[in-house]
Amino acid sequence: MPRPTHAKYLFSSVGFVFLFALGWWALPKEELIKAEEKWKGVCWVGGRQPLAGGEVEALSSIGANALSQTPFGWQSDKHSPEIRWDLSNDRRWWGETPIGIKATLDSTSRFGMMNMMKPHLWLREGWVGEIEMQSEEDWKSWFANYQAFILDYARLAEDLKMPMLCVGTELEKTSLKEKEWRVIIAEVRKVYSGKLTYAANFTEFEQVRFWDALDYIGVQAYFPLAKNHNPSLQELTQSWNSHLPSIEKVIRKFKKPVLFTEIGYCNTVDAAVE
Repeated sequence: MPRPTHAKYLFSSVGFVFLFALGWWALPKEELIKAEEKWKGVCWVGGRQPLAGGEVEALSSIGANALSQTPFGWQSDKHSPEIRWDLSNDRRWWGETPIGIKATLDSTSRFGMMNMMKPHLWLREGWVGEIEMQSEEDWKSWFANYQAFILDYARLAEDLKMPMLCVGTELEKTSLKEKEWRVIIAEVRKVYSGKLTYAANFTEFEQVRFWDALDYIGVQAYFPLAKNHNPSLQELTQSWNSHLPSIEKVIRKFKKPVLFTEIGYCNTVDAAVE
């Protein structure tokens, strides 16, 4: 995810998310999953400087009632088990420090917005879904490092009484390691009492086998919706509907509601293609 460049609002327009407890339409009546909450939110990337005032009010005015805060850890190479983060580092962007996260939580809570802690890994080159170790020893080191990373943010989320935590985002090749992820989730539950999800890429969510250990099935819903530029509304609608059966299948299997942890398309002619 690129850093936002808009100076007034500290969030990326591409990172607009629709947090939606899905399930009411997908199952027969006798298997109905009741989605009691519906969230419309933004993926918030904290800025370098403290809030100037007016940012949260602007979000509320367009109907946002939820926000995911996305502090970062750093990984230099997709094959390296080392992960760097430091909650006490004052050189971090203000919005990613514990003080900035709390200030954002306090500001948004005044407008009734639900907050989710959603730590991301930033890979120097490539996409985090490509993270894959080359030996079992490195896999053990990577999961040990990642567990320490996410537990730090789980403790912070618990201290701040944030109601939801996302334990990982788009770590597609790591999510094949079901046993290791179940250990991480169990350790997180020891220090954090809120709801948990994992944000699986749209190419990944069907392969995840540990949804039963979480409270929500998280989907990064950037599904391709067209084969050509400038598609019609009918084409977009039909294409989106074509993805619903695969989501429904996962709901049926795990009996969990779905969150679209991120969804969004750029304002370009090819946005629905890529």
